[in-house]
This record gives sequence, structure tokens and C-alpha cells, in this order.
Amino acid sequence: MGAELPQALNDAVFFYLVRFAARCEARYDR
Repeated sequence: MGAELPQALNDAVFFYLVRFAARCEARYDR
């Protein structure tokens, strides 16, 4: 899965998901 996508795009999507998860976690932590 994702073998067709360029590595740069794959990393960008992964980074976005990590930021989104951290943002939600920080929001619920308060």
C-alpha cells in the first residue's frame, strides 16, 4: 500500500497525521 506514491509525498502525509494526532492529544489533555 502506498508503493505507487513518491517517498516525499508519503513522508509528508505521515508527518501531517502525526501532527494531527499530537494536536488532538494535546487538546484532550487539557
